[in-house]
Amino acid sequence: MGWLPFPKEISFTRDVYPIPQRLSGLQWVNQGFATQFGHNGVFDFENPALIERPAALPPGGAYDPNAMRHLTLYSAPFRIRRRPAGGVEQDYGSTLDQATALSANYPLYAQGPGDLHRWMGLPWQADTAFCRAGYDTHYDPFAPAFWPARVTNQVLAEQDYAIVVDSGRRGSPSVHGRYTGLSAVPPPGFPRPQESSAMRVPGKSIIVTGAGGGIGEGIARRLAAEGGLVTVNDVRPDAAERVAAAIRADGGTAHAFAADVTRSDEVRALVAEAVSRHGALDVVVNNAGWTHRNRPMLEVTEEEFDRVYAVNVKSIYLSAMHAVPAMRGNPQRGGSIINIASTAGLRPRPGLTWYNGSKGAVIVTSKSMAAELGPDNIRVNCINPVFNPDTGLAAEFAGGELDDARRAKFLATIPLGRFSTALDVANAALYLASDEAAFVSGTCIEVDGARCV
Repeated sequence: MGWLPFPKEISFTRDVYPIPQRLSGLQWVNQGFATQFGHNGVFDFENPALIERPAALPPGGAYDPNAMRHLTLYSAPFRIRRRPAGGVEQDYGSTLDQATALSANYPLYAQGPGDLHRWMGLPWQADTAFCRAGYDTHYDPFAPAFWPARVTNQVLAEQDYAIVVDSGRRGSPSVHGRYTGLSAVPPPGFPRPQESSAMRVPGKSIIVTGAGGGIGEGIARRLAAEGGLVTVNDVRPDAAERVAAAIRADGGTAHAFAADVTRSDEVRALVAEAVSRHGALDVVVNNAGWTHRNRPMLEVTEEEFDRVYAVNVKSIYLSAMHAVPAMRGNPQRGGSIINIASTAGLRPRPGLTWYNGSKGAVIVTSKSMAAELGPDNIRVNCINPVFNPDTGLAAEFAGGELDDARRAKFLATIPLGRFSTALDVANAALYLASDEAAFVSGTCIEVDGARCV
């Protein structure tokens, strides 16, 4: 596609250096890779020796294809200049030959990757990231993968424009991101992606259980980003509050409510809290789950069995007992109940027999609930994720530390060749919670990379 008009150069001398010196030593993490490989992510712009110079950088950069799934393409040219301390301004020229932007559903946009064609002999990748003021820009494993990573929120709460130079391919050991500078005001007329004010779950009162981390956190944050009024539930008060605070920092609406989903009185209080705060209850995402350690079925204790069924199945019973009356109280609004099951309920793995059975119960129960609650305008669906190593239960599913051998064994069963992520599941939950799925009930969405085919 052709270049979009760009009316003003970006000059480090004019636009970046006037920023106060408090920005010196600013840190950011490039998808965790800088710290992973022993670098602290600090960039001293006056010291070019700190700039990484990988030996081989393919033209245009090698983009992770997974990162493109949530991106919208557009193009824009600009120039980059730099003035060494006490020296003459250097013009690195050129333009970004391709740009990407996160879809308008996300508050953060990233432009890049741009091959600078090795101008001045510098094999850099240059990207421009610009954020709405106040967006929390720390490393976030639940946000769509993009390049570059984010700068720190205490700066972007006040500034709205950043230039980032990246020194390698995303995901390679040579990636050690370096922050270059900020401009207080975006250049007038800078071509930004078309923003849409349309949210997908605006004003919906939503409960997400087990949302203090992992998939539940991803779901809560995704729904809040789309206008949901989220009650973040977890049995751990500090975990629930951490997620709720992160959502509020991102500009969303959320509050924490600690409750044990296996106790009727606490689930009743959870539902009452959501209704009291937001006047209704529109969506419940029953995400809380647990599993016994992967082992022969006869070695699982009765206590472990009881806990598996209490957390995975009884919680849905208690949720229905208290949430359905609240949804029935407003038949025009109706409601959406989303139960997080598992591919284990369809394609059982050895060593997880009782867990498999609990998730099979979730699947059948969801379908039965959909049939019974349809006349009340309450939709019930479930989501079957494939294995996700970031849920905190990886060792339980694997029967031990998730080493390379166990990881490879899991991956071999997934045709798309990767594990599920919190965002994968959150996107499915967003669809089922939204009015886009107004006629979808009694279904199970398999977020599994074709595992169950």
